[in-house]
Amino acid sequence: MALATEDSWVAYTSKTYKFTIAHPASWTPSEVRAPGWALMSSPSGSDLEVTWRVIPHGTTLVTITDELWKTMHDNGYTVVGSVAGTINSLQARLLTIDGPGPAGKQRHGNVALIVTSSGRYRIELWTSPGGDDAAAKLFKDLLATFRTP
Repeated sequence: MALATEDSWVAYTSKTYKFTIAHPASWTPSEVRAPGWALMSSPSGSDLEVTWRVIPHGTTLVTITDELWKTMHDNGYTVVGSVAGTINSLQARLLTIDGPGPAGKQRHGNVALIVTSSGRYRIELWTSPGGDDAAAKLFKDLLATFRTP
């Protein structure tokens, strides 16, 4: 997962999902490949996925985290880590998840959840198990560039 320095990353802005994030220049963004998601696809197949949804007033980060935890469990995934964090000055929950991927191959995920006054963001980076430390660093670097309106 060796990448060019962040100095060479390019910014991507999604008007549909209301965010901006920088990513390596070799990655390809798309908002049509997976309906409901903005994808930044890397040449190695490690996609960064971002979605935003309107949520009812009063919905909390705890509620959104519990919903994701249940969804992952119901789909055969295991949440192996969960820590509080901050992304763009917003309170966040950072999860690490292991589970089934396409074609029966295992995969490892780094997932960030953010709740704003207008909705919630779910940001995911999925990789193959084994490069977990490199994936965690890359995810942290990507999240450092994430901005909401």
